[in-house]
Amino acid sequence: MTQRHHATPHGTRAGERTTSRRTFLRQGVLGLSGVLGAVGIGYWPRVSRAAPPLRPPGAVTEEAFLGRCIKCGLCAQSCPVQAIRLGDMAMGFGIGTAHIASREQSCGFSCDALECVRACPTGALRHQVVKMPRTSARMGLAVLADPDACLRRRTQPLQGLARQAGFQGRLRRRWGGAWQVRALDRTVYERESCDLCVLECPIPQAIRMDSARPDPATGRLVPMPTVLANCLGCGVCEMVCPTEPASIRIHPGLQPDQGSGSRT
Repeated sequence: MTQRHHATPHGTRAGERTTSRRTFLRQGVLGLSGVLGAVGIGYWPRVSRAAPPLRPPGAVTEEAFLGRCIKCGLCAQSCPVQAIRLGDMAMGFGIGTAHIASREQSCGFSCDALECVRACPTGALRHQVVKMPRTSARMGLAVLADPDACLRRRTQPLQGLARQAGFQGRLRRRWGGAWQVRALDRTVYERESCDLCVLECPIPQAIRMDSARPDPATGRLVPMPTVLANCLGCGVCEMVCPTEPASIRIHPGLQPDQGSGSRT
């Protein structure tokens, strides 16, 4: 019996090898692009010179924080006003780490005993600050970043809501001996001259309203808020500021001896 062998054409084998090689190269390029993209995203905040995020009370230095924070979210779960968030991709290597966006929801040191610090399992938030003066848990410092926009400096009143209707920010503190939460979009103010940064500040002697201070630009005397050394960077002043963007803002990590309460 004669057996017939069906030989595969040489051209077909060569074509298969070429296709396999192209597939391999394509997958390699895509894989390398993914790695480079991930690295690029990680370095983006540094390349763009983005400001460091505001970390919760008692945080170690930024470099140490990135090494210690395990992105567990326990600090965020313990916060009574839900001020602590976990970083998104815009934070690069800090994705998933705890931070506070004061303009949206301030910390205000509004819990009984630094609950976020107690909840942290790694020391990214230093446990010893619980038993130390609150200044040891300082997050930053308030700075009058846009004096020209400040309603107080412009001697303008505030009648009505501090922020737009529907704003979700809340204040939590002791009123009448008990902890209470007050929603900003349900709080109506009647102030002849805006002073909300002083009125709502929860930290004693952290900010005051001077009746007259020299204008940094013109030298003339104008009313202006002055941030004092007791400021802890809690962010309440930034959250309640009625101008958009906020005239007063928190500078993360800034200490009283590194800056003043007003900047031009």
